[in-house]
Amino acid sequence: MFVLLISRGIPSDNDPQWGCFERDQALALHKAGHKVVVLSIDSRAKFYSTKLGISHKIIDGVDFYNLSCFPNVIFRPIAYRIMLFLISWQLDYLYKRMQKTHGTPDLIYSHYLLNSYAALRLKKKYNLPLVAIEHWSEVNKDILQSYVKYSGNKVYSLADKVIAVSDSLKSMLNKHFHVDALVVHNLVGEGFDYNPTSQRSTFNFVTVGSLFHVKGYDILIDAFAKIASVNNNFRLTIVGDGNQRPLLQQLITKHNLQSKVSLVGRKSRAEVADILLNSDVYVSSSRNENFSVSVLEALSIGLPVVATICGGIRECINDSNGLLVPTENVDLLSDAMLKISQNISNYNRESIAHDFENRFSTTSIVNNLVSIFETIIKK
Repeated sequence: MFVLLISRGIPSDNDPQWGCFERDQALALHKAGHKVVVLSIDSRAKFYSTKLGISHKIIDGVDFYNLSCFPNVIFRPIAYRIMLFLISWQLDYLYKRMQKTHGTPDLIYSHYLLNSYAALRLKKKYNLPLVAIEHWSEVNKDILQSYVKYSGNKVYSLADKVIAVSDSLKSMLNKHFHVDALVVHNLVGEGFDYNPTSQRSTFNFVTVGSLFHVKGYDILIDAFAKIASVNNNFRLTIVGDGNQRPLLQQLITKHNLQSKVSLVGRKSRAEVADILLNSDVYVSSSRNENFSVSVLEALSIGLPVVATICGGIRECINDSNGLLVPTENVDLLSDAMLKISQNISNYNRESIAHDFENRFSTTSIVNNLVSIFETIIKK
């Protein structure tokens, strides 16, 4: 089977998280014996991430083609449909270049709503089936922005099949767009495996993600400040970067936590795995989330998790591997962090990792995807 996967972009040294979900699925499908080519239109404002123009790289046998262009944020406030047209045209241009080398794919597998909208052009023009998988947190809200409604109404009515990464998102898609999506959870790429570690002198909380308001790291720092005085050995590491970094640094200074809270910036996959292995508890403080891959990576390594209740988090956290608290509640988050630290012996890391593998193995997720693809191709 030849799968054309549409991605946000290609992970880079400057931004190892951008497009990581798509890369992991592409590599897993390739490893299962399928041909996969990845196309991406990277129209972010951060030009340091990629050079303008077309780039091509091969990662573990999978071809990645990326077109880096001017930022779509220029158009979003004034002419959203112009932005969609440009992305669609750019994707078509990239597709024709890819097709000369690789031929015609059996189907298009598109990640995220905006990419799926652009992929509609390929579906119509080249008569290709389209499977759209949704991760985007903007779709998983009670009230949607007008541009999300416009794009969703087009995509979800015309795609041959729609996939949601959580039951929560499936419900939202049905509520807003009356689409009966299938559920296939995110998978965790290679390198996040359980490995016993030696005792440490500090008790380390950790979180991984972009430093954006939606991640709730301001709440996390306030919550950590409430328990930092209880145990002088508590530490908090925040992995990632984003526009909230100055604000978070101010909060750290305000609470006099410079020696206990570390903003370590973006890290490679191997570096993130090493940080997780040398931590004690993962904390997800998100205000809104679909199905957090970072939480899955933590569980895969065997870390217990404290998480706010949003999106599909209930589908992976239970009494044996963590605690759940409401969103945007500093007191309850700090209480949960303190409680799990005081009862850490109740959480067996090897058992957590084993349970994760049983429920969210790469093999089962890839088999689910392939089954969906085969059904669509045979129609």
